[in-house]
Amino acid sequence: MKSFTLIHRPLFGLVSLLFAAMVPITAQAQILAYKQLQSMFRQGAAWHLVFVETLANTGSEKVEGVQIESDLTSLGSNRRVRMLREAPQIQREQGGGQVVGAAALNLAYDGETDKNLLADGASLGPGELLQVVYSVDLTLGSGPYAVQSVASPGGDLSQNGEKDHQSNQDFDTPTYISLPRTESFSGNACPGGQLESRFNLITNSDFLKVTGLHPSSEEPLHVESGPNQLLAGSFYSESVYAGDDAFTPDNNNNGAYQFDFSNAVAIHQANVGTGITLYDNTFFQHPFPGDDSRQLKGAPNYLLYNGNRASQPIDVWAQQLSGLSAGATYHFIVYASNAAWPGLNGAVVQPPQLRLVARGDGEQVSGVFTIPQEAAEEQDTWRPVSFQFAAPPNGTVELAIEDQVTNHIFGDRLALAEPRLFKCVVSGEDDDQDGLTNEQEVTLGTNPDSGDSDGDGKSDSDEVGPDVSRPRDADGDGVIDALESSVADADGDGKPDEVDAVDDGPNGDADADGISNGDERKIGSDPNNPDTDGDGKPDSVEYSQGDTDGDGIPNILESDKKDTDGDGLPDEFDNFDNRPKGSGGGGGSAGFGLALLAGLGLAWRRRSMRRR
Repeated sequence: MKSFTLIHRPLFGLVSLLFAAMVPITAQAQILAYKQLQSMFRQGAAWHLVFVETLANTGSEKVEGVQIESDLTSLGSNRRVRMLREAPQIQREQGGGQVVGAAALNLAYDGETDKNLLADGASLGPGELLQVVYSVDLTLGSGPYAVQSVASPGGDLSQNGEKDHQSNQDFDTPTYISLPRTESFSGNACPGGQLESRFNLITNSDFLKVTGLHPSSEEPLHVESGPNQLLAGSFYSESVYAGDDAFTPDNNNNGAYQFDFSNAVAIHQANVGTGITLYDNTFFQHPFPGDDSRQLKGAPNYLLYNGNRASQPIDVWAQQLSGLSAGATYHFIVYASNAAWPGLNGAVVQPPQLRLVARGDGEQVSGVFTIPQEAAEEQDTWRPVSFQFAAPPNGTVELAIEDQVTNHIFGDRLALAEPRLFKCVVSGEDDDQDGLTNEQEVTLGTNPDSGDSDGDGKSDSDEVGPDVSRPRDADGDGVIDALESSVADADGDGKPDEVDAVDDGPNGDADADGISNGDERKIGSDPNNPDTDGDGKPDSVEYSQGDTDGDGIPNILESDKKDTDGDGLPDEFDNFDNRPKGSGGGGGSAGFGLALLAGLGLAWRRRSMRRR
């Protein structure tokens, strides 16, 4: 029988997807097999996938003829497969001792004409683990794609979540690899022929501002949140704040955290189109890929929420705004995705139900939006939800995204991206009396509700200049002066934004890779190069991965293409980097053993529970 296991451990510095499969017990051995999609990210037009396939002999006798057959046919023929270690890694599960097993890689493996990962099979002694790591580079269309692996002796390594843990039936279903997509906005943003402003009134809508450490050293912050606590300097939440990039488990995850996360939020830091969130056995989420219908680029971060065990609806996100035009219509829009694992079953899965709220002089609400559970073979979908409301007489509102599901946490998994608020305007009027018509402000991207969009004390009309078709841009950086402050210094280099064309200060991000210039200098990466080591992986991805081989050099500085010591193993996976072959030690093996033990322990606990 098999079980699906998906775990996340911040200690290991990476987010892992473990596909655990229980293989029938033989007279000679007990074989536990699982497959891990270690990472998945875009390299230009192509995608780079890294798979880890593992077999463990958990019995007391040696087993011969171990083979893993991995079928990549569904991914198409235009792909490049590469072994990332020169040989399968075999080590003792626990207790050390001499390794008696042996294995060799099948260097002809291509996943299509030759599907065997190992040459001539392998032998595994009692308590030994065998691991094969390989990458696949290819161009992916819309997907999804089904990838199958089979272990012998044993069965299918691939599971994608639709397996019922309580059943002893073996479904032998493949792993589905899906890509994110966005449902285009199809509603009417503004009534009666009014124009929608392009100036977003919500602060930190891309969740770039976070509170805490960066992913390479991130630990959950265990911050208790409430309606009077501002998170990330911009929004409130009535659920517990688990921390930046943190896992938001149900029911306190067996006491592992200080607070009971009966409902929790976290700002998840991901690189657009390059990463996936894979947590415990229920979460799966791609980052927001953007919405072409509204010329909206992908969001680097998003808010992750794990459901509501309370007996009443709660605000997942809320923000207070003032200065709105009394009686004017505003368009509130946010993108939502069901973050439950696609195809999840085995219990009653409750899809998230959202209501958008504008609280001011009275309360205005949208209808309830259901974010549907996705089938295993579907793509990860982001859906726009929105409503229009009239600003109250005092121009002050609290916007909220409210979870309507109560007394339920299983399946009520939600990701939110890009909450935005835009004013609806009449084209020929000048709402803020700054000398620019509403239509001109929409074209320029300035705020029709404010005569000073960038808050620097200069009026928009003065900063735009006499020719609206050629607005002033003092530093020539492509951002007009009316939208760049002459008093703020975003990158911290001592130059006001309006006259600073180079984003080179410690708080800036010159290469737009999501890592500040100051942080890049601290770790030794190049703040002007989004791929410091030149291996095709963005710095933002490798920064969050930490140090894969445990040699003390982070992935962001080690290439998966270069082989400095000439031993056939790329630097990023070689804990003997920059040393003559075999002349030193590293920390990679210890990290490998700990990670595998965590996965094995979880899988064995699940099997023990089913036996009771």
